[in-house]
Amino acid sequence: MNYCFSIQHPSLLEPLLALSQPEILWGVKGLSRRGQFEVDETPLVLEKILAAGGSPILLWDLPLTDQALARGLTILEPWVSKLRGVKVADLGAARALKRHWPELPLHLSLELSSPNAATIHGWAAELNPARICLSNQLPIKAVAGLDKTGLPPLEVQALGPLEVFFSSRPLLDADQAYRALEAVSLERPRQVNRLWQSPQGTCMLHSRDLFLLDRLASIEAAGVGGVRLEFAELKEWQAFEAAQGDFLALKAAWPRKITAGFFCANRTDRPVKRLTNARLAQVEGQQVGEVLEASKGAYCLIQLEISLNLPVQLGLVNPEGKEFTLLIERLEKLSGEQVSGISEPGAYLIPFVKGALARSLLLLP
Repeated sequence: MNYCFSIQHPSLLEPLLALSQPEILWGVKGLSRRGQFEVDETPLVLEKILAAGGSPILLWDLPLTDQALARGLTILEPWVSKLRGVKVADLGAARALKRHWPELPLHLSLELSSPNAATIHGWAAELNPARICLSNQLPIKAVAGLDKTGLPPLEVQALGPLEVFFSSRPLLDADQAYRALEAVSLERPRQVNRLWQSPQGTCMLHSRDLFLLDRLASIEAAGVGGVRLEFAELKEWQAFEAAQGDFLALKAAWPRKITAGFFCANRTDRPVKRLTNARLAQVEGQQVGEVLEASKGAYCLIQLEISLNLPVQLGLVNPEGKEFTLLIERLEKLSGEQVSGISEPGAYLIPFVKGALARSLLLLP
């Protein structure tokens, strides 16, 4: 199995050069979302990797405007003859690379998109890439069932941070300074997400790192020929090196919490189903209003979506599926003004109605 070692910070380059013929993917400022290598350092980085017998792969994963695409091609031109590949996420950039340098190996990244076979085969036929880096939303069973006919070697991420959000804008500092911090939600105080800002934009990483090194046999059996291992900090590489191939020991020593992601299954739709009330779903779309709040024996706060000609009798279905009827003769605005006759859409108070619970739907009979 091929190992691609991915780094974003210059401090991680020298340790990797001691490997035997390493394939090194690195990020350069202006081309990579989180890359911290200077553009001017690139000739030296190429020289060092090639001298170590390695394969230098450049990462180009920024979302691109037309101007940024043209600028990126200009930056790349002096290095093309020494590169062993360019990993690219923007499909417009992939086409441009293929047009300008058809012999340059193209590593097509579908990691944040394209979790379906039709797209994978479509871009493979269009671009003839040297490698396809699959979406991390594909469970291993889906990868195993993928028709490999006409596809180049496949790669999946097996170690390192998972990106969950990227904006081309600097969201932490207006001056676009390099900043790394941790974000904690009040609702989930133990879930710590890392935020990274650079002149390229702002990235949020998952609270857990991906760890699939203990599942390499399954990955290989699914027809995947390579894995990408990303190291964000020197201590991560040191833990990897110290494990000496004992991935269970590395799993226990990894400096952050870990996850297998969607390796076994992609069940991101389950929370949506749990949040859906089956009883209310049967009548949703038919309602003329909703109960926003109810205080037993005192009032109901309702939201009307249409005008009503008062008095009017309405049906009520609460989240428990129980059905009631109510007669509305007058409405009271939140200002205290009484409304009779024709009412406009909006929020109103009515006397408490038995069975009315928050989220109960109001229906015309």
